Amino acid sequence: MQSTFVDEFRLRAEIGPRLETLSVGELQEAIDHLDPVETAGFVERLVKEYPLHNVRQTTLESAARASLGLAHLADARNLDLVSMNDISPELHRVLGLRPCLYPDLLYEKGIQASLKGIWARRYASSSRRN
Repeated sequence: MQSTFVDEFRLRAEIGPRLETLSVGELQEAIDHLDPVETAGFVERLVKEYPLHNVRQTTLESAARASLGLAHLADARNLDLVSMNDISPELHRVLGLRPCLYPDLLYEKGIQASLKGIWARRYASSSRRN
């Protein structure tokens, strides 16, 4: 008979996810460096493809910028998954909203996104970038 014991700590260290904490300041910096043409195109697509009710243009643009900034930050950090605490007081103090839209960049790069949690990066058997 052989043992089926798995050292879960070693397994996680060798192939498991590695968590990275990113700051709201880093997100704000990514937002500040967005291409205005990309942002305008994203807003235009949202308006064209989705029914919007009682959404001010400035709020939509802010949400688009926040979500695009998050997507670019995730891509720049080579993340496979990005999850964030969307009720963080700091996030709302700095941005005034949640980056809760799903830009095409996330889909194109194969980055999963979710709210309420932490930022994470997967090493080893990553399907994105080895």
